[in-house]
Amino acid sequence: MTTVLPRKMWGLVVTFVVMCAIAPQGIAAGSAYANQWVQKAYVAYYGRPADPNGLTYWAARMDREGGSLSSIIAAFGTSDEFNRRYGNRTYGQLIDSLYLQALGRAPDAAGKGWYLSELTAGRSTLQTIALDLLGGATGADASTVANRLDVANYYTGQVAAGCDYGGETTGVNALMAVGSNPTTVLAAAAVIDSRCALPGAQPTSPGGRVAVGRKDGAVFQFPPENQSWRVEYRFRVPPLPQSVSASWNPSQNTFYVWGDLQFEAYGSEGQYPISDYKYNQIVPAAFIGRVLSANDANFTPSWTQLNAWAIQAQYFWQKGDTPYAQTGNIVPVSPGDEITTVIAYSPDTGKLTVSIAGPNGTSSIIVDRPFPNEPSLFANWADFLGRAQAKSASLGAWVAPIMSVEPNADRQTVCAVLPFIVDWISLPGVPATWTQFEIWTTNGLTCPKSLVQWGF
Repeated sequence: MTTVLPRKMWGLVVTFVVMCAIAPQGIAAGSAYANQWVQKAYVAYYGRPADPNGLTYWAARMDREGGSLSSIIAAFGTSDEFNRRYGNRTYGQLIDSLYLQALGRAPDAAGKGWYLSELTAGRSTLQTIALDLLGGATGADASTVANRLDVANYYTGQVAAGCDYGGETTGVNALMAVGSNPTTVLAAAAVIDSRCALPGAQPTSPGGRVAVGRKDGAVFQFPPENQSWRVEYRFRVPPLPQSVSASWNPSQNTFYVWGDLQFEAYGSEGQYPISDYKYNQIVPAAFIGRVLSANDANFTPSWTQLNAWAIQAQYFWQKGDTPYAQTGNIVPVSPGDEITTVIAYSPDTGKLTVSIAGPNGTSSIIVDRPFPNEPSLFANWADFLGRAQAKSASLGAWVAPIMSVEPNADRQTVCAVLPFIVDWISLPGVPATWTQFEIWTTNGLTCPKSLVQWGF
């Protein structure tokens, strides 16, 4: 089984962590016990994930005070945020808010009546009621609490990793749709990733990825840098996900379908590093949903929502946690259209010409050099390929040409848009017959029908 090379080009990007009571990544101060209870306090009382600084401060303070929450809940009840958001509400309205924030539902009449009497009599405070709701939840309510804490931990961790928290409302909105169903956790993670556009997020979803690569090794030697070469892929546009799956949501889900070239063997984590860049990928794609679709003058990528299939030529690269992209024009396509991708190298110019075409037109880019945000690194692709083959002491650079269906969608939706119809693959030195290629998947993906349909 060939290992699927990692991909990091997504701003919805969605590292689908199946989150199960994990501590926020990047938050070191405070014990795990304190971190979890402080997060619970934020979720129950403010209805939002903790910001990293607040979590660090209160967790450390809780540890210093022997694990007592009393100082935290007292401070929450007199905070500016509380007064600003809840200061003018009645006790009944406040109890409604606590139920909605902690359990995602309105209170039952008996529960609301009991808490209202306790609050009015002074036997309970809003702070203690909020924690009671979290600690006493059972059944579906307990699942909602656990799921909201998982999403809150994920959100806090993403902010600690560099994402802007946004306003208080942004944090509240991140949790409001999370309920007892585990799929709501994954959907919330997708929304968080698409807003944060964190490069560490990865598209692999519970649905799994389908990939096609060379049977005798997905990574193999291309011709030397003084020879031209050409890669061609042809495939069919899948059905519209919304036409085959009720769970598809283009603001939260994504499909990328492509034939690409990956130069990760020479990246910072590759076997033969010649730069500090982790990813270096030519990725002309068909896509739908929340997708990487543009770049600014500094090659900073941005994302948008597409409700129908389209194609675009793209080059993606990443240094540390910072992504970059060079993108072409977007061309609309329809289900069943045949798409042709061509990636061609010319030693005369030292450039890569990248195109992806359908019945409605062509998207193309000319990539002058790797990592064009740092033009001093390599004069052009001939320079890069020459240094690459020298580093690996090979006749040509080691390159991974991969065709793939990469989803951020559930398994039912992924299976519904398959099979991946591959009409043609032409690689340097590889016979153009389907017997030269193999199929592999991630996340144990299986479907009732074929994953790939060969057309050649």
